[in-house]
Amino acid sequence: MESCCATKPKIATPSLRESLTLYKPLIIIFAVSFALALALNIGSGFYFMNALMAFFLGFIAILKLFSLASFAESFAKYDILAKRAPLYARAYPFLELAIALAYFSWTLPLLTNLLLLAITVIGNIGVWQAVKAGDKLQCACVGTGFNLPVGRVTLIENAAMSLMAAMNIVHLLT
Repeated sequence: MESCCATKPKIATPSLRESLTLYKPLIIIFAVSFALALALNIGSGFYFMNALMAFFLGFIAILKLFSLASFAESFAKYDILAKRAPLYARAYPFLELAIALAYFSWTLPLLTNLLLLAITVIGNIGVWQAVKAGDKLQCACVGTGFNLPVGRVTLIENAAMSLMAAMNIVHLLT
């Protein structure tokens, strides 16, 4: 009989080399998004942070659309809203793509940033719960074609997007 105070087995922390290999798709998407945003900023004066978010969200939305059904199934295992609303899980990549397009066109900037802030904060709640529980789940952040775990990197990715959206909101309101 298991005691009430039994501890879960510790999950081994990957080495830096293993982490770089594991998160290679996410690193490449971010690096390319960063380079494109920088080029756009230098070439046209387009606001760097908006370009970065637009490219990044656009790229990860595309990867999710390659296998929408498996994305939605994987996403619903840790996202608190997707668990309760399967339609939200299926609509999520389209929502990301719409936000990316809104960043590129700078259409309804306050609404765009509020929406991104909301979905990233909601997303991080579920990710935090999964990490805290020690759940070994596949992260659907770049679709399901890559085997990335839900973990600290997922938290950092969502937190960074939340922070950039919040910074834009403050900038727009001041």
